[in-house]
Amino acid sequence: VMALTLIALTLLAFSIANPLRLLAVSASKMEEPDVIEKIKKVPSWYFEVDQLKRVILFGTVLLHKRIGKLSLQAHTDLLTGLLNRRGIYENVELILSKSNQVAAIVIDIDHFKRVNDTYGHNVGDDVIRLLANNIKQGSRESDLICRTGGEEFLALLPDTDMKQAAEIAERLRKKVERMPLPIPENITISLGVTCFIPGTEQIDSILKTADDALYQAKHEGRNRVVTKIPPDHPLKKDTN
Repeated sequence: VMALTLIALTLLAFSIANPLRLLAVSASKMEEPDVIEKIKKVPSWYFEVDQLKRVILFGTVLLHKRIGKLSLQAHTDLLTGLLNRRGIYENVELILSKSNQVAAIVIDIDHFKRVNDTYGHNVGDDVIRLLANNIKQGSRESDLICRTGGEEFLALLPDTDMKQAAEIAERLRKKVERMPLPIPENITISLGVTCFIPGTEQIDSILKTADDALYQAKHEGRNRVVTKIPPDHPLKKDTN
């Protein structure tokens, strides 16, 4: 009888203590993505552990929401809702790993300082938002669209060759030229386009090539699309 009683007490003590142990372990790992499901599975057959489980679950859900919000803010441009430069670098590997060829388009508003100086920065912000919306409307779900800073934007287009990218850039240029604005004049954009095979060059080198094409478009009079082939692209070798 004593032995059976001891066994029963041991099992009861374990059934009481084990949920507390599981909740304690989960509480120490609240930032892990799957911890909420683990907390839900903890047996809570008596009142005290059930209440404790509810409190820990509530706190964990709240923590994850805040972490998600902070992550979104860290990777998103607040003015336009597009990715920022950090967001592009966080997501670019997915595009590179799944695409045979990627196009990069750098976009810059011509004479944007004049807009700010003439109509104020609030109107300038409205113009940037309108341009961002136009870029998003013309993009695919798989495209990465980013505001890299000021009046400059970047689009990375997976499975897109140079000809397709140049056509997309030209359509955007014409659309922006006719875009309704909260000012009594239109704006224009200059675009630099390049295309590359993932794995042949570093992304920073590719973006520099696109920037060089953009600067050439600015130098040649603005409101135009300029394409530039990276040094290691097969098209470059074919032209040599």
